[in-house]
Amino acid sequence: MDDSALWVRVGAGDESALAGLFDRHEERLYRHARRLSTHREDAKDAVLIAFFELWRKRESVRLVDGSPLPWLLNTVSFTAMNVKRSGRRYRAL
Repeated sequence: MDDSALWVRVGAGDESALAGLFDRHEERLYRHARRLSTHREDAKDAVLIAFFELWRKRESVRLVDGSPLPWLLNTVSFTAMNVKRSGRRYRAL
């Protein structure tokens, strides 16, 4: 099943379709987040947060060529930076 078919199911509230998108894109998103993060756990958190946001904002997410991957990559980038900044503040305390 391709991303656009899974996305239709996600839009209808199908959590297993979200899991399908996660399985399909998690590795690529993790590699992207790892390049931006100092710690592996921060990269994992960034990916999980991005998928949580994808589910939460599923009605307003704009697909590119039928895929949420570009949106996810962008969200992982911002999230990884936020997690890194938050971790720095936490460790400073």
